[in-house]
Amino acid sequence: MRLPTGTGADAWEVLADGTRRQLVDLLLASGEASATELASGVSISRQGVLKHLAVLERVGLLRRRAVGREVRFRVDDERLAQAARDMAAAARDWDRRLRLIKDLAEDVERARADHL
Repeated sequence: MRLPTGTGADAWEVLADGTRRQLVDLLLASGEASATELASGVSISRQGVLKHLAVLERVGLLRRRAVGREVRFRVDDERLAQAARDMAAAARDWDRRLRLIKDLAEDVERARADHL
């Protein structure tokens, strides 16, 4: 799966997966961890964890650093915060749209009641 980078939507798409959200939660709790450490906290293999980490890294939600022969991962706090801000803005926009639809439906119902 090839995902675009640089937009808020890419982070949303990646975080829509429950396993990826779980990995992000584990990393937020620990600060930093290896794929092996993360695999012990989820129900998938280390190879599966690595594939999910690669997707999270590709959209900028994770950073890696080498410690000897081990690779450690951590959440990019700013990128995650930006994704949260983008999601909050989208939620506000949807709330506004839903309010408009509700108001329209109520206006139609009032007009229908007035004609009866």
